[in-house]
Amino acid sequence: MPMEMAAWEFLGIDSCAHGMASAYQNPIYFKKQCLKFIRKIEKRINQVITNDELFRESLLSKVKSLESRVKQVTKENIEIDIIAGLFQIVALLLGWGSCTGKFLRTPIYYQTEDQREKFLKIVSQQGVPCETAFRRRNIIIQLRKENLSYQQIGLILGITDSCVKQLEKADHLDKAYKEELKRRNT
Repeated sequence: MPMEMAAWEFLGIDSCAHGMASAYQNPIYFKKQCLKFIRKIEKRINQVITNDELFRESLLSKVKSLESRVKQVTKENIEIDIIAGLFQIVALLLGWGSCTGKFLRTPIYYQTEDQREKFLKIVSQQGVPCETAFRRRNIIIQLRKENLSYQQIGLILGITDSCVKQLEKADHLDKAYKEELKRRNT
């Protein structure tokens, strides 16, 4: 099931990947799908990493290594190295690097207004809990009434100034939280 869920991330829940969890036990299907994911990952890396050539090359190198491991998979040999390769990619994407155990980059995630609207629509349809964001927003509003700056609030809550500003404007959280409470109570 985790592989099917990974496929949903890359291909969408409504894709042909839906209902295929048991198929991943077949090494041929497993390899085919993993290689499909790898192509998508490579393409996305090249699209989004435009100002850090060393980072881009490092990630692409890890992906190529992962690809070669996937190609070696057989029924008797579903390698743990594949999982290790994925952890390495995740570590790089989250800012660790060069085997130091320290952060050498700070990932920045940006969401356009259109992307945010689509995301909120999907989240509300899926019934994803929004209580933490709702409560943070209420704290931000209260602290702003007390004339604290965005920077001060960010330090208190352990989030960035821009995240504080976004949460302050996020009126949609009130509606989403009320809908969440209705779902819980029914």
